[in-house]
Amino acid sequence: MLVLIIISCAVLPFISTKNPNALSSPASDPSFPWSENLVKLEQISIQNVTKEQEEVLKRSNIPPKMWPYVNITAVVERERKRNATDGGVITDEDVLGDDEHPQPNTMHNDGRKTTITISTDAGLKLYQHWTDQAVSGLMAAVATNKLKNVGNAEKLAHKQCNKEAKTVNQHAKCVVELLNAEEKYQKWLRKNQLMSRRIGMCSN
Repeated sequence: MLVLIIISCAVLPFISTKNPNALSSPASDPSFPWSENLVKLEQISIQNVTKEQEEVLKRSNIPPKMWPYVNITAVVERERKRNATDGGVITDEDVLGDDEHPQPNTMHNDGRKTTITISTDAGLKLYQHWTDQAVSGLMAAVATNKLKNVGNAEKLAHKQCNKEAKTVNQHAKCVVELLNAEEKYQKWLRKNQLMSRRIGMCSN
C-alpha cells in the first residue's frame, strides 16, 4: 500500500478551471517552447469505471484523476458497510484507519495537503507514468534545440513522427531519427557551402 500526498499549493495552479478533470499543458505558456515537441503519452488504463462506480467514487470524494488507481470494489464495499452503520451497527473495520495505518482508497485533507492511500501496484504504475512524462519532456527539449539545425522537410518529418508516437520508446525513436537527420542535413549544408565558395572563386 502506498500513500500519495498532493500538496494543494503545488497542484492547484496546474488545474484547469474550465475542465477540473484535465491538467493544463505547458503548451499554453510561451515560457515552454519545447512543449510543442511533446508527445501525448497513452493514459494509464488500470481499470474501467462504470457509471454506477463513478457515482460511488464521487460520493466518496475521490478525485477523478485518482480513479484508475483505487480499488473500486473496496470503495463500494466500504460505502455499503457505512450505510449499514447508519442503523447503529458499527463494525471493527469502521473504526480502523489512523495516521499510522490508513485504510486503502481513502482521502484525507488537513487544509494544506490531500493524502490518498492507493495500492502498491497502482502507485508504481503512477510513478512510472510520471517518469515517462519527465523523460518525454527532456527529449522534447533536446528536439527543440536540434530542430534549429535542420530544414523544413526534416521538421515536418519529426512533427509527423511525434504525432504518431504514444509511448516513450516511440518518442525516443523520433528523436534519434531527428539526430540522424540533423547530421545528414549539416553534412549536405557544408558540402553545398563549399561548392558555392568554389564556384564563387572560379567566377572571380
